[in-house]
This record gives sequence, C-alpha cells and structure tokens, in this order.
Amino acid sequence: MNNKQEFSFDENELSTKDVFLEVYNYDAVTGEFKNISKEYILKGVGIPAFSTIKPNLSGKAGTTCVYENDEWKLVDDHRGETVYDTETGNERIIKTIGPYPKDTTTLKPKTKYDSWDGSTWITDSRGQHEAEVGFAEKKQNELLVNAQNIISIWQTELQLGIITDKDKASLIDWLAYIRKLKEIKTYQVPDITWPLPPEVSAK
Repeated sequence: MNNKQEFSFDENELSTKDVFLEVYNYDAVTGEFKNISKEYILKGVGIPAFSTIKPNLSGKAGTTCVYENDEWKLVDDHRGETVYDTETGNERIIKTIGPYPKDTTTLKPKTKYDSWDGSTWITDSRGQHEAEVGFAEKKQNELLVNAQNIISIWQTELQLGIITDKDKASLIDWLAYIRKLKEIKTYQVPDITWPLPPEVSAK
C-alpha cells in the first residue's frame, strides 16, 4: 500500500501492531465512497471489508468518488437528472452513477412529433398537422353523433305531430348547432372555434 500508514501492515495486509486507523468505506456493489471511520485494528488483523486506508478524492458537482482496482477515481454522477430517449422521446430519471446512458439527451422534445437529428430535436410539422387534423375529425364526428342522439326523439315527435313548442324550439337550435359543426374545416386546426351546444330542454 502506497500510503503513510503502510508501515502498519505486512505483505498480506495484516496489521503488524495494534493501531487506530482512519479508514475510507465504500459500497460493496458500486464501490462508491460512503464515509470515513476510525477503527481499532489489532495486530494480525486486516481493515474491515469494503474499506481502504487510501484517502478518497475530492470531487466536484456532477461526480462521485468510486474505489476500483485498489484506487479511487472520480465518476460522473447524474442521479436524479431527467434525460430523454433519442429514439422515442420518452423521459427517464437516472438512478445509477456513471455517464449519461447511451442514446439519451438532456434536451426535452418540444412535441411528441419530434425526432432527434444527432444534436437537437426536429419537429415533423407535417406529421403533427396530420395528427391534429385526425383528432379534430374524431371530435367533430363524436359531437355530431351526440347531437343526433339528442334530437332523435324530437324528430320522431315532429313527424308524429306531437312535439311541444318548447321541444320544437330546442330542435331548431340543435339543428343549427349541427349545421355549424358540419361547416367546420378540420384542416384549419388549430385555428378552429368549436360551436357551443344549446342547452338540452328538460322533459
């Protein structure tokens, strides 16, 4: 051991005398520095497992100290940071020490239609517009179906000549609403103003 306390140990790393030592403890799995402790080492006994008498290194922000191959080294530490998969755009929280995972970036996609070009996210404007048109068409169809369901009984009553004046007025309002819905140009999304439905009259 190349250390000022080296004289206290033999070639088998056993203490040559009873001694108090400052030891540097590290994680059994990752090798990450944990803490410093004072240990009383008896003659013929080694230091505790997963510890060393070599002082750990002072790191900077974004790094942590790891003991590996009988030496301390500084390793990137991004735990808690959010990164984004450059293939899917999905976010993930880093939970392990080391460099940023492969195929990730700290840059957040602006939309779900972004693709990574190697240095930044590029939005597929055409794909985004086509998707938004699809959503608008779906909404338009759902609103039309709902409106048709609401007026169906009034239309039947109108044909039978038994509709009340109040329901007839409601039917006219809803037919006007349906006409406005049909006039919507979904390709104009996102510049669409959806008409508000009339109030449904209570029976």
